Amino acid sequence: MEKNAKLVFEPTPLWYTAIPPLAPQKLPSITPDQLASLTKKANDLHDADIRAFQSSSSPHSSSSETSFLSKIIQSGTLSDRLSALTLLVQSSPVHNTKALETLKGMAERGKGKGGREESLKALRCIMDWWVGGGAPDRKLKYFRDQPLNHPDATDKILVGWYYEDWLKKYFFSILQILETLSLDPLQYVRTQSLTLLFTFLRDKPEQEQNLLRLLVNKLGDTEKPLCSRASYHLLQLLQSHPSMKTVVVREIIALVLRPPAPSIVSSLPPSKGTHIRFTDPEPKPKSTSASPEKKSGNAHARYYAMITFNQIVLTPGDRDVALKLIEVYFEMFKELLGEDPEKVEDVEQEVVVQEQGEVLKDKKGRVKVRDGKKKGKGKVTEVKGAAGFAEVEDTHSRLISAILTGVNRALPFAKIDAGDSGYV
Repeated sequence: MEKNAKLVFEPTPLWYTAIPPLAPQKLPSITPDQLASLTKKANDLHDADIRAFQSSSSPHSSSSETSFLSKIIQSGTLSDRLSALTLLVQSSPVHNTKALETLKGMAERGKGKGGREESLKALRCIMDWWVGGGAPDRKLKYFRDQPLNHPDATDKILVGWYYEDWLKKYFFSILQILETLSLDPLQYVRTQSLTLLFTFLRDKPEQEQNLLRLLVNKLGDTEKPLCSRASYHLLQLLQSHPSMKTVVVREIIALVLRPPAPSIVSSLPPSKGTHIRFTDPEPKPKSTSASPEKKSGNAHARYYAMITFNQIVLTPGDRDVALKLIEVYFEMFKELLGEDPEKVEDVEQEVVVQEQGEVLKDKKGRVKVRDGKKKGKGKVTEVKGAAGFAEVEDTHSRLISAILTGVNRALPFAKIDAGDSGYV
């Protein structure tokens, strides 16, 4: 127990509860030299504390237990190694940063015997620890944003702040791994990464903006099941956090009104260190001269965005959200009216005439038409009514239906009056 007294920061699973709050004071801003000095001091204290913890004989980490877990980590199966690392992290996260780094290495590597499955399992272990008490129910702070020159800031508090800064950067690196997996060519891997993104976003507020952006981006995935699952997770998120409606709607609108991302395969990073920068500004909508491929991809994302919008549960207090939804519904409707449903070639068509010179009709009296480019028995491509009007299925019919459904659901909560001239 004497050795345990050398620890500056006592071992505890809930590390953030061991940092006592400081009385608010008006403090002068810290200089860069002071920041560098305090950072070095906190780093040295943290390293010394880790060494003291590893050599301690406290009930939190006995020497025999540590030796046993080390052997498992070196020579055990994948599941055993992950379990051992998780146990180490749960015993005292502040003193087991090496175990967290090992888990991150397994998550980002994905090369060994386990491959992608090893990466996903390691990320699940990190997620279980993170949402199970590894992170506080608030956003983490950088070391430089703490009141470092507070008179009551002890060595213990400095170590806690230093670890919080380390953990904030650590979680951002985990987010970059998830971003890469969300663009994986395999649908299964993208599905699992989507679930991880949703769980992180639902349970903890850290990096919520970037997590939400990655989740919303999957509304435009190339696979329909992924788009549907992303929509489902977003609606689940709003059930857990109804106050996020405005933020979620704004982020989805940003997706709907920007050009679509390239295909999954073409968007893979060319090298290990390449990642999408979350701080990049939203690209501006391109001119109407975009290629047909881009338009169809954008329409694919727009459809699932509208499906998500019209299933958001609104309340009488959500007038601003309802107005925003109606605004984007009409914007989308105007876009649909302004663009061709399909850039189909104008082909000459000839009426199918019998030998006697009569027009060939079906049982309902509609005139049959075939493609004029084909000779002889042409394939019937379209059916016209007796008055000559063609019955053509609109390619945007499902999207228009979703928009009209959304307008009908949002209109009662918008409470539009004469002052809202933009909606009248």
